[in-house]
Amino acid sequence: GLTERQLLKYVRIAEKAKGSTGQVLLQLLEMRLDNILFWLGMALTIPQARQLV
Repeated sequence: GLTERQLLKYVRIAEKAKGSTGQVLLQLLEMRLDNILFWLGMALTIPQARQLV
C-alpha cells in the first residue's frame, strides 16, 4: 500500500505542479497504479494498464 509519508510526498509534488492540486495528485496516484498493474502481470503493456485504471 501507500504509506502516509509517501502520500504526503505526492501531495507536495502536486502542490508545486501547475494546475489543480487535486487533479495532479490523482494523476500521480493513477500512474502509480498503472505500474502496479503492469508489474503484477495484469496488463501486458503500460498503456494497457492505463486503460484498466
